[in-house]
Amino acid sequence: FQPDELTLEVVEDGTTQGTTTIVASDLSTATVDLVAIDNDTLAAPTWLDVPATWTTGVPLALDVDASGLELGAHSATITAFAAGYEDGTLELSLTVTPSATNDTVLVDFGSPTLQTTGAPRYWNNVHTSNMTTPLALNTVAGVPSGITLTVNSSLRFNGANTNGTTVATPGSDLAALQYPATAMQDSLFGNDVEFSGGTYPVARIVLSGLDPTARYDLIFVASRMSVTDVRTADHLVIGDSVAMDTLDASNNQSNVAGVLDMGPNASNEIMITIDKGATNTNSYGFYYLGTLEIRKNGG
Repeated sequence: FQPDELTLEVVEDGTTQGTTTIVASDLSTATVDLVAIDNDTLAAPTWLDVPATWTTGVPLALDVDASGLELGAHSATITAFAAGYEDGTLELSLTVTPSATNDTVLVDFGSPTLQTTGAPRYWNNVHTSNMTTPLALNTVAGVPSGITLTVNSSLRFNGANTNGTTVATPGSDLAALQYPATAMQDSLFGNDVEFSGGTYPVARIVLSGLDPTARYDLIFVASRMSVTDVRTADHLVIGDSVAMDTLDASNNQSNVAGVLDMGPNASNEIMITIDKGATNTNSYGFYYLGTLEIRKNGG
């Protein structure tokens, strides 16, 4: 007795990517039902379209749509059911990475022990060991952006703090950014009353090498958990115009700040000055910068 075998096959660009087999307990003709489950949500995957039934003897056709899908790894399990056959399963994986043409830049400010590295998005890291060294920035795709970030050697931060949040509130503006825990948890801080032997009331960052034909959105995030006072920071942005936004880092798991649609000045630069906000009530005047996202529009 030799049982029938039904094979599920995934073919991409003419190349078989994976197969699985369900084995018959008799020689009857089978009608195969298919069910797909997202391994993260345990519900039907939004990114994978699987037919309800499958005809044996032909490759299984699957449609994948990654539109709106979070960056990173996703996986699903397809299970095949047929009367008189053992169930068959097929594991599928999908990794969403930034487009090579994506000009967005991400910068993690903080501690050298909490740098943000690895896929799916490239992060630039500014920390206490390289803080005042000009840094050529790469895009999220890991290619040179042409932008250099420089923290002023005189107007700089005091040091690093590692007590920020590691989890963003679901549905919040911060959650929508999809930042990893290492990016949210640490920050650089300044102070206008002496702390740890220094006073650093103002930090200044210059972005140079910008595209003179482009506009830029600058998104700021900072978090300092387990505090009871107000620790606002003002972000004064000067390019071809002047704009400012404020963010309170105290127990922040939800909020972001931003200056949108800023063009560079005649030297193709944008200057960012950070100090404590008017509503800051901390006795040292602590202010923080955890991340900077630079989004290029046009150019």
